[in-house]
Amino acid sequence: MNLSRNQHAILLCESDSSRNLTAAKCINQGLKGDQLCIYASVNAYDVSHLTKISSLIDSYKENVEKRNLLIVNLKPFYNSALVGDLRPFNEFKIQLQEELKKREDNRKNKDVFIIADCADNLFINQQFDQCEMVENWWHGIYIRWLHKQQQQGKNKEAILLLYVHIQHHY
Repeated sequence: MNLSRNQHAILLCESDSSRNLTAAKCINQGLKGDQLCIYASVNAYDVSHLTKISSLIDSYKENVEKRNLLIVNLKPFYNSALVGDLRPFNEFKIQLQEELKKREDNRKNKDVFIIADCADNLFINQQFDQCEMVENWWHGIYIRWLHKQQQQGKNKEAILLLYVHIQHHY
């Protein structure tokens, strides 16, 4: 799978195992390209889930230690989104900006690859208004980031936000 620069994409998968495999393949591709990869999942706190996904990611422990791969537990974000509170998402944005500043001096490739499943989980649990709210937040962050890049005359950096969604048959 070759993912283009500056994208916001959704991939549909048939099962959790298919979603994990797809997410890991995308992360592995990003890591090979020296991108900052972020796996932001509602299930990241679950040791069983993290064990499954980490076994599919090349040099998982080494990449986490070198901060090439960040694991973000989105469960608190999900819980906040349920009550309409997006403040934790803004804190995440600040953390990401700080991480990118740390990487500026050390990396040629400043691209960021994010896999996030908070909106997906809200959708699965039929929390449609909250799902839309989170999707709009991500989209707004993405648009502001692109605008800032254009203002600064930067076009070498890219961000890819990927939702790996389980396709449900109703």
